[in-house]
Amino acid sequence: MLLTPRDFVRFLDGRLGQVQQIAFVPGEFTRLIGTLESKLLLDREYALKLQRKHNLRYEHFEMIQPTIDRGYAVIDGGRNLVFAYDDQERFHRPFRLAVKSNRAKNELWLRTFHRIGVRQMNSMVRRWPLVKNHHYVDQEHE
Repeated sequence: MLLTPRDFVRFLDGRLGQVQQIAFVPGEFTRLIGTLESKLLLDREYALKLQRKHNLRYEHFEMIQPTIDRGYAVIDGGRNLVFAYDDQERFHRPFRLAVKSNRAKNELWLRTFHRIGVRQMNSMVRRWPLVKNHHYVDQEHE
C-alpha cells in the first residue's frame, strides 16, 4: 500500500483528508473498464467500513497491491475489474478486490476488498472472463 502505517492511521482518523491513493492498477487492465486512470483511490468512510465489516487491519490493506500485481483478474457481470490473490504465505486465504471507474472515467475507486475462500476464488475465475492469470510465487527461487 502506498500509505505508511502512520499515514494510514492519520487517514482513518481524518487528519490526512477524505480520499487517498492506495495503489496502482496497470492501464492494460483499467482500459477494459473504460479508463486509462491507474491511481486507485480509497474513500475514508469506505476504509472505515471495510475495517469494521471485515475486521481488516493495516497489514490486510498492504495486500491490495500484491492482489493486483499477482492475482487473477476478471471482468465481472457489472463491468467491474476484479482481482483475486491466493495468499498462502501470510494470511492463508485469498483476497478479493474490485475496482470501478467513476462515470466520467477519470477516477479509479476501490469498490470492495476482503478475504474469501478458495472455492469463491475458483468460482469467480470460472464464471467471468479471465484477463490475467494468477502468479504463484515459487518459494524456493525467491
